[in-house]
Order: sequence, then C-alpha cells, then structure tokens
Amino acid sequence: MPLRNLLIIAIAAIISVACYSVSARNRYANIFAEALNVVEQRALQSMSREALFDAAMDGLVSRLDRHSRYLHDDDLDSFQTSIDQQFGGIGVFVGREGSPEQLFVRAAFPGSPADRVGLQPGDIIVAIDGVELKDEQPDDAIKRMKGNVGQPVTLTLSREGESLDVELVREVIDVPSIRGDRWSPDGTWSFTVEDDPKIGYVRIVSFGKETTDEFQAAVERLDGKIEGLIVDLRGNSGGLLDCAIDLCDMLLPTQLEIVNIRTRRREIVQKTYTSRRTPILDSNLPMVVLIDRYSASASEIMAGCLQDHGRAILIGEQSWGKGTVQDVLPIEHGESALKLTTSSYWRPSGKNIDRDFATADGEAMWGVQPDKGYEILQQEIEVQRNEFYRSEYELRELTGGMKFPKVFSQRAVDENELPPSGSDATDVEASKPDVVQDESLDETPALDAIDPADYRDKAFERAIKYLKSLRTESQPATA
Repeated sequence: MPLRNLLIIAIAAIISVACYSVSARNRYANIFAEALNVVEQRALQSMSREALFDAAMDGLVSRLDRHSRYLHDDDLDSFQTSIDQQFGGIGVFVGREGSPEQLFVRAAFPGSPADRVGLQPGDIIVAIDGVELKDEQPDDAIKRMKGNVGQPVTLTLSREGESLDVELVREVIDVPSIRGDRWSPDGTWSFTVEDDPKIGYVRIVSFGKETTDEFQAAVERLDGKIEGLIVDLRGNSGGLLDCAIDLCDMLLPTQLEIVNIRTRRREIVQKTYTSRRTPILDSNLPMVVLIDRYSASASEIMAGCLQDHGRAILIGEQSWGKGTVQDVLPIEHGESALKLTTSSYWRPSGKNIDRDFATADGEAMWGVQPDKGYEILQQEIEVQRNEFYRSEYELRELTGGMKFPKVFSQRAVDENELPPSGSDATDVEASKPDVVQDESLDETPALDAIDPADYRDKAFERAIKYLKSLRTESQPATA
C-alpha cells in the first residue's frame, strides 16, 4: 500500500478516536441541551432559555453542599462588592419601617454625596428617579440607589410632611469592615469603650481586601493606651481566608500553627504558621473575643486559633460551624462564576469546625466554643437585639441621638451594609439561616421603647467585667 494511503488511514484513525472521546465527554451536555429544548417548548410555564439555564446551574451546585453556589448577574456583583469593600452609591444608612415598609434615612456616611447635600436622619425616601417605592421591595430600592460612579440619581423625600427632590451624583463608597465602639463627632471611629477608655474595642464585620490594613491601623491607634482589648466577631459570616490568617499572624508570636487545610479525604495538604517575630500588640495584653451563633468561617478560624494558643478567652455562644473553603472559578468569560467547595480547614488543635462533618461523624460539637464559665445563653430575639442596638449605638453621633419609630421585627439595614462575605480566590463564607420566629418576637415592643444607650449587651458586659477583674488583680496590695 502506498505510504500516502497509510498516512491518510492513520490520520483518520486519530481523528476518529478524538471524536469518540469528545462525544463521550459531551454525552451529558447533549442530554442537557435536549432537556432544555423540551422544557422550553413544552412546559406549561413559559421561561426564557437564560432563566432555565440559571436554574439548572443553581440545581447542579446545590446538590454538592450548602455553600457551593452559581453566581450570576446581581449575585456576582454583590459578591464582588463584599470583597472589594466598595461600590458606586450615595453613602446613606437607611432603615425600614411600617407596613408596607418604607425606607428612611438613618444617617449619611461622613464625606459622602448624601452628607454633602444634607440628607437628614428621619427623611422618608418616597421615590427614586421619579419611580415611587410604594410597590417595591426595600432591598430592590436600595439596589437602585447604587449604580455606576458619576451617574446622577434623584431622591424624592418626605421631610416633616413636606416633599422635596434631591439630586446626587454617585461616587465610590468605601465600606469599612472594621468598626469601633462608636462614631466620633469628626466622622472617625473611636476604638475605646466609652465608659472605660482603658479598654479597646474592635468590631470586625467581615473579612475583605482592606480588613488587614484596617485592623492594623485600629490596633496601632490603641497601642500603649489600653489595658485590654475586645475583638467582636459576632454576626461575622466570614470572608477571605488569607485575611483571617493575617490577623492571627499579627497577634501571635512566630511559628505557631494558624490553620490546616484538608482534602475531601481529610488528608492535610497545607499548614499555615505565624511568621512575625513580634506581634503588633504586647503579648501580655489581655484579649477577649466575642462570638455568637452567626460567627462563621473566617471568624471561626481567627477565634479558634487565638483560643487554641491561649491568646484570648472566648465569650458568647457556640459559633455557626462552617469549616469549608470555596474557590471562585470564573466562567462565561467572567460574566458568571462557580463558588465551589474544594477543601476543609481545621483548627491548630486538630478539632473539627464544620457542623456537617460533625453531624456525619455523630458528634454534637462543632465550630468554636466559648471558654468554660463564659457561655452566654441567648434566645434568637436577643441575638437580633444585640445586632440592632449595637448598630444604633455606633450611629448615635451621626444621627444626633435621634430615635426612630421602627418595629423590631423589621430589622434596620443600610446601603453600606455588606451582604454575606465571599472571595475572588479562596472564600470561607457562611450562609445565615432564616431567623427563627419564636413567640417573644410577636410581643416585641417598638424599638424606641428602649434607648440604645440603656440596652444591656450581656456578652459585652461580661467582657468588660472580665478585663476589669484582671486590672484589679494586677494592682499591688497596700497595707
């Protein structure tokens, strides 16, 4: 047989094998395309092909675990905002009230467009760009106030019974992930406890791209001026894994394990250790970490690490119990992404964090536990109240102490508030469950029945008491 014919046969064979391989790999893709066509053409309820595809992708990843997600459209934008800690907007804290709900201004973010045009606490937002809000969900209205930097937006307000239109131009609004005990009159955070300036207070709302620098700046402002530090991780659902590692690195001496990463077979593939020779705070400075049932993921890494190495005592509740890491994998040329669980993380002590793993193994304990004797038992309503009143207290200086006639079950939100945190690389986000409706919620009085300054935060008070007791013990005896 001529050589030319042999070459043709060989090439044909190679192409056939390649085609067979591709066909085998695409078998399910072909079946999916066929099913998509059938549903699109025959289903009683009409739905666009794009919507059907999104629903199919949601179903694909939802069968894996509770944290894997398909991110598209607004989900992807919100996800990126939570990590970048900035968005295009007007910089206004808003609340909800009434039935149907109305949006009202709680405070303007210092230096923001809302601040410069004079939005005032108590202004009711009636319409956005001429479109009334009466038939719109509050969350949708909040999204409409955001937008591309440089674009104008007009708010129609009701102020003391009078209507007025205010035009604002959207700017980049930076969202701090670190908060202090309260806003100072000059528009900066105060990181000392108002009633005891010798105690520092740093609240970490999320773990984003700027959190490491923000935390270091806050702690450096306190260095040498305090006798104890409270780090509040309550309600913090997580964020960037590297950020949690950085914060532990700042607070611990060198060569201590922070966290270890494991595969699906629970084989350790990575151990991360502290690297700084000198922590940014005196290692003898007493430290308390506050946690609750919604402290999750990156929060649990930080709290568990500090507890395992005896650097801080933990006060509050058992944490959420999320011990898995998600990689965010762009698809569709970056138009969407898969947030896929790829590994698990474990405490330096080797203790499990993830509640799903614990349940599968027949264990009743997961996450991070408060130190013995420092458990604060709370009902769900108390956890909600703590979150709300802490937020109200923080904004006291910006609102001039103004109280609003809100009903507690309609929880306040703000335009600057982050959605559950995520990551563009390795994400350790937790998904909060729906609020448990107990009987006490229906009997909750209006929020203005309790002044935020008078509300008792049991875990916070317990932390203050603990740090004060150490101060008393360290004082020399006198005769």
